[in-house]
Amino acid sequence: MTDKRVLALLFVAVLVAVAVVLVIGLTGPDESIVSPTEDVDSAADTTNGKVQSPPLSARISKLPQARSIQSIARGREEELPSSYNSHDTRAKGPSEAVPDDDEKPESIKEWEAETHYPKNGEFGFYTSRSDDQLRQLAEGGDPIAQKEWGSRLALGKERIEEGVDWLIEAASHGSQYALGELIVLHQLDGPTRDPMAVKAWAQVSYMLGNWQIAFTVPTLYDEPGSLEDRALVGALSAVFYEELNRRHLERTGEPLSPLLRPGYREMLDHYFLYGTD
Repeated sequence: MTDKRVLALLFVAVLVAVAVVLVIGLTGPDESIVSPTEDVDSAADTTNGKVQSPPLSARISKLPQARSIQSIARGREEELPSSYNSHDTRAKGPSEAVPDDDEKPESIKEWEAETHYPKNGEFGFYTSRSDDQLRQLAEGGDPIAQKEWGSRLALGKERIEEGVDWLIEAASHGSQYALGELIVLHQLDGPTRDPMAVKAWAQVSYMLGNWQIAFTVPTLYDEPGSLEDRALVGALSAVFYEELNRRHLERTGEPLSPLLRPGYREMLDHYFLYGTD
């Protein structure tokens, strides 16, 4: 009798285990969590029957890796330079001010115009606009206005997500001016500080032709502290570039193309003659 009871109990235990497995298989995992291999676009909202991609900030926040960005940054205990943007004078002294357009080579002037830096006098025009005026210019597709409106929202009005989205919209025009602001925004102390995003946006700037970004972001090519850091920066820069290219394709029908900053030939000539001295 004892053996029969043991066998009966074992049989019941097996039935219970099978039932539990079947229940888990039918209900599936928690759908609110996006797996690392799942396409983030699958979580897009639908409006009027059309799939609409969520904002980049929302897409990034759904990635499991993104939840560890701040903890990784805090654990690294690294000090970043006071300013990463060679065109931004807010964190520079008078002796470090950006030269006037008249002092720049023509090739640099042309490159800056094509990558949507404001010319002399234009900066004051945009910064002196009211909120409504600047927003209307941004909505009209002006990349410089989009950058200034994004900066005003993110830094002045603490509407960070909306401001970052406008900066990304400007960058999708190929605006190195906006990319520089995204780098600075993530370098500043406060809720937007993120050393990994600094390096990721700097890599995007480099991919779009600003080879000189290594001089203005000295830590860009520093060896990160772990494989996780390297993977994270690479993944972030890929997602950032993908979003810029997606917006550019939707707007123009053409992929986003890099525009090389002038001066690289002279730098290579110097290297071939003198090496790295």
